[in-house]
Amino acid sequence: EQCAFLGIPLSLIGGKMVKDLRGKWEGLTGPVSAEEFVLEHFKNMGAQGLACEGNAQSAWQMAMHSRFQQRTGLMPGFERVNGKLVPETPSDESALLYIDALRDVRVDIEGEYKSRQRYYDKLWRVSFEDMRTFADIVGWELLEKIAYMFRRHGVGGGWPDITMRLNGNVRFVEVKVKDRLRGSQARWVRDIAKPLGLDVSVVQLEAV
Repeated sequence: EQCAFLGIPLSLIGGKMVKDLRGKWEGLTGPVSAEEFVLEHFKNMGAQGLACEGNAQSAWQMAMHSRFQQRTGLMPGFERVNGKLVPETPSDESALLYIDALRDVRVDIEGEYKSRQRYYDKLWRVSFEDMRTFADIVGWELLEKIAYMFRRHGVGGGWPDITMRLNGNVRFVEVKVKDRLRGSQARWVRDIAKPLGLDVSVVQLEAV
């Protein structure tokens, strides 16, 4: 019902759960998460991707936040009114400044990563190679468009579980076992994916 309402496809994939290991599935090389299992399915079709549940995007977003603060002296999502910080009204101006911050990070992503490595390693569990791979898969032009939409519409999360490239096309896949789409995930589809014409879908993983 949710997929039909949002106008995105839903597909079913079957797999075997690992006995006595909650939430683990029988992958090609051993127990894996539901997201990793589904990514293996697409890799067998020739896909390149990450099953990082949005962590790689969040790491990039943290880097952009840092550069945004350096450029403007403001926290992302806030503006100064009468000397006080208040939640900003999303605008083209703010979104374009955010794009400039992304371009700053692109020029010196290795330096940015090293300066906050413990945050990327511990908080987001993302390596430098993961961040580079993520950017290569999505592509800089699309990353800029998505970053713009994030700031323009005030979207705060909801990035799909799997980000991949298949047959030359960027695809985003949300993996579900028993739960439904959360509000942030539905908003990502409505405010980011649909306006940009992104290929986004939901895979329902079922035990067989």
